[in-house]
Amino acid sequence: MEDKPKTGDVSESKTWETFYEDGKTGWERNEVHPALAAWIDDGTLEPPCNIAVPGCGRGSEPLELAKRGFQVTAIDFAQTAVSFQSEQLKPFSSTSSATSANVFTFAPTKPFDVVYEQTCLCAIHPARRGEYEQSIFRWLKPGGLLLALFMQTDRGDEGPPIVGPPFHCDLKDMKSLFPASRWQWKIVAPIDHALLTRYDHPSGKVYELSSVLQRKDTKHVG
Repeated sequence: MEDKPKTGDVSESKTWETFYEDGKTGWERNEVHPALAAWIDDGTLEPPCNIAVPGCGRGSEPLELAKRGFQVTAIDFAQTAVSFQSEQLKPFSSTSSATSANVFTFAPTKPFDVVYEQTCLCAIHPARRGEYEQSIFRWLKPGGLLLALFMQTDRGDEGPPIVGPPFHCDLKDMKSLFPASRWQWKIVAPIDHALLTRYDHPSGKVYELSSVLQRKDTKHVG
């Protein structure tokens, strides 16, 4: 991915702020992700509902969701991203907002119906993915949905694997990260790449696989 962050240490807000200042934001798309449009078109996402967009960056998705009648909480800890989303969401300030927060410690005032995961998970070092899963689980109400785009950076015969971030989200690892005891996968195990929709990134170097998970009604949070 062009202009990707050059360090595996992405736990500090100042690190991401530097990426924006230096124009190293190769993960950004210039349009609404086609997976989001597909989930809206097929009825997976229906307003009104309370939806979180963690690691929102300067993506188009929070504004698109707000326009369609969703109650949006855009989350990031880079001030450039939060300021951008706050300005974009001004016309919908009665229902939607951007907040500066660390996804590992953020605590919503009420549970979300949906979490839209696009580029946050792949930016987190694999050693901390378990913390992120616990966060999402806590944020969601029982029965709430996780709409996930799992980044695939293993290029196979096309070249050496990309050194993250973005970090490769191998589907076997994702099944372990989001276990059946806590999550209902809409595509049953074993996961096959052919069963999930592939979305190529504009950079041409990586792609994402989409999946829908449902939080089970359990008190166990890790």
